[in-house]
Amino acid sequence: MIESTYAYIEKNYLDKNFKSNIAYGGQRACDTVIINNEIYRSRAEGIFAIESGYAWIHKNKIMENADGILIYDSSPNIANNDISENTRSGITCCGASYPHITHNSIYGHTQSGINMRDNSKGLVYSNNIFSNFYQLSTRAYKKEENLKMLNENEIEGDNEFSSNCVLF
Repeated sequence: MIESTYAYIEKNYLDKNFKSNIAYGGQRACDTVIINNEIYRSRAEGIFAIESGYAWIHKNKIMENADGILIYDSSPNIANNDISENTRSGITCCGASYPHITHNSIYGHTQSGINMRDNSKGLVYSNNIFSNFYQLSTRAYKKEENLKMLNENEIEGDNEFSSNCVLF
């Protein structure tokens, strides 16, 4: 996709790309819709979004990529996806991303099911997260925010929560 454009990507079978199977971003990419695709075996991400506003990532099968979904400074709605068996994580949010992540099955990753890094925060609820090395991994969340995520998702397994420590 070309920077600062949007697309409607539906019912595709994407397999074995050297870079991301789907990559989008830029100020006008907020209208992007990625729905009902099968996204497999990329050497990078199944879906990569950078500096994108609100977009829709729904009802996709995202399997056996390096990362399932990686977003940077983006705020997509990620719902009803089957995200499994990616080499690193199912969903990684970095930079200042604010996604809405609901009703996904996220399992079988060698690192985290959902990884919230940097200053990213999201609405994360009603997901089924299991059989990952860490189910949830957060860096800047407060204890109450971590507990809320634990209570609002169906989670089986260990989690990794650390917070930034400022020394004076």
